[in-house]
Amino acid sequence: MRTIRDVSVEAELYPEVVAHGTLARAVSAAAARRGVDVGNVSTPAGYEHLGAWRFAVIECGAQRMSAYLSPAERQFGIGIARGPRIRGEGTAGSLDAVVDVAAAWCAGMPLRQALRRFPLPGKLPMGMDAR
Repeated sequence: MRTIRDVSVEAELYPEVVAHGTLARAVSAAAARRGVDVGNVSTPAGYEHLGAWRFAVIECGAQRMSAYLSPAERQFGIGIARGPRIRGEGTAGSLDAVVDVAAAWCAGMPLRQALRRFPLPGKLPMGMDAR
C-alpha cells in the first residue's frame, strides 16, 4: 500500500499524518495525546486506488464519522452520520479539530451543540434532527 510519504505535496501539508503513515493512525495518536475517546478508528477497505492512507473512519456505536485529506490545501474533510443517515459534512483546518468533533459526537453530544462548540465551515448540519 502506498503511504503519504509517496506524495510530496500532501506530505508537506500533513506532517502529522506523515509521522504516523495514515490518517487513521494520526487520528488515533492525536486522540491518545489529548486523552479523549474517539472510538474505533480505521482505514476503510476498498480505497487503495485512491490512497487509503488519506481516509479514516471513526466509529463509536451508531455514530460514524469519516475524515479525509484535501490534496490541494491543508484541509480535513469530515462527514458525520448516525446509522445509515448522513447528518452533515464540513471541513477542519487541523487534526485536533477533527478529534474534538469526533470525541464530542462519540460522547453523545448533539451535533448542533458540538458545532457551536467546534465550528466547521461547510454544510453542517443537514436535516432537522441533528442527533
